[in-house]
Amino acid sequence: MKLRLTLIALLSSVVQITFANEYKSLQTCIDLIESDYPGQIVSMEVESEGGDISYEFDINSNINGTDFFIEIECDALNHQLGEFQLETNADDKDFQAKTKISVSEAEKIAQNKYSGEVVTREYGFAKGRPFYSFDIYNQNKNVQTEITIDAISGSIISEEEELYQIGLDRTF
Repeated sequence: MKLRLTLIALLSSVVQITFANEYKSLQTCIDLIESDYPGQIVSMEVESEGGDISYEFDINSNINGTDFFIEIECDALNHQLGEFQLETNADDKDFQAKTKISVSEAEKIAQNKYSGEVVTREYGFAKGRPFYSFDIYNQNKNVQTEITIDAISGSIISEEEELYQIGLDRTF
């Protein structure tokens, strides 16, 4: 009985340390983002890419009267901010002018890689290049994967397993 109580206490303290470290890591990323990017954080996802954990933030921003969304990732281990993406809508004239493949072609590429239901579609720019991003939910595996496709070449830019999300799902 004493051994069981000791093990429960030990496990409990390890879990608390893990959650405390995760909270500190998340708060560090939030502080960095709030100091560098204007706007309101509206959602956050925890993602795994190749075993590396990152936080992905969507920021609702308004500059000079124009509303737009910024998406930026923060490495959960070393707190480095990744490059940001500007999200737009499918009808954006600049986006349409720069794309070479359609959203349906990009979606086929994504679904050939990951089977499941497309639950969100995003359109945007990373380093000035247009992209499509799809969240694909595989009910059999209970896994949601975000796959980003270059809207010019059709190549896969990134693949991330989404572990959980806080905030509204939004899609244009």
